[in-house]
Amino acid sequence: MQKIALIGIGGIGKRHLQAISNLNIDYELICFDKNIDFLDSLPEFCNSNNIKKTNINMVESEEIFYNCISDETLVIIATTAKGRKGILEGCIEKRPLAIIAEKPLVQNNTDYQYIINKAKDFKTNIYINFIARAQPFWKKIHKEFKNTKFNLVTNLPKEWGIACVGIHHFDLFTWFIGENGYEIIDSSVKYVFEQKRKGFYDVAGNILISTERGQFLNVNSSENPNISSVQFINETDIYNYFEIQKKLLKLDKKNKLRIDSAEDLYISNYMTEVIINILTKKDKCILPDINESYIPHKILFEYLMINHLDDLNFT
Repeated sequence: MQKIALIGIGGIGKRHLQAISNLNIDYELICFDKNIDFLDSLPEFCNSNNIKKTNINMVESEEIFYNCISDETLVIIATTAKGRKGILEGCIEKRPLAIIAEKPLVQNNTDYQYIINKAKDFKTNIYINFIARAQPFWKKIHKEFKNTKFNLVTNLPKEWGIACVGIHHFDLFTWFIGENGYEIIDSSVKYVFEQKRKGFYDVAGNILISTERGQFLNVNSSENPNISSVQFINETDIYNYFEIQKKLLKLDKKNKLRIDSAEDLYISNYMTEVIINILTKKDKCILPDINESYIPHKILFEYLMINHLDDLNFT
């Protein structure tokens, strides 16, 4: 029987739970959350989503949760970024099979470097849930653009901030370019706003990045609630993805325009396959590991530092 440990069962944690429930294997799931309300809501969530509760063991404390972890346990960390460093430490020291963690992994560069070194010392693989890596249409475009020079322009709608959503686009860009050298050549902050999760904040602003090869990334927060666009431009083609409208437009060098449907897969859709691949070691994990995920985090941390927002409580 496979063993999975899930810490954090708020909205994102419950999406992971749905993915786990679709596993076609025998498994035991250990769940913990410091928020009693989230724990109390779990039975009703399972009933509403036809999830078997007999596979789930809800534990009463963080200490008990850590003690349930062995070298055959896959750990999923879906807590808020604040305090996640300590949770990662506790899990790493149990030498689990692997860890899947939400992004941003932690809230500053010092903590990120600490966790990289800790994971290396304990030989623990940590994968970061950057969702673009799991989307079929991004995989397809990645193959087309892999060896070409391109620019990426992103417009985020109102209240989709640089920290929580923008970091996905930092990862998308670094995934496509396959290089680590970059420079933030311009950045600004329009305003700081509170997220839907009370007590956590994000930034509306702009960031412009160039690479050593002369490729550019521009991420801008818009005041328009209906604009979420990601535009890839190379010498022959333009792709423009409209997330809210779920459409992908392609204009080729012959000025031929094609419009396709492009609906994001949710965590509950793609994470089942990710978990199976890690448990069986059958295929390479589609999610980037903690080392590959460092540059998008570093970009975020530098942006916040440049704009004197080092202590921003984001998640």
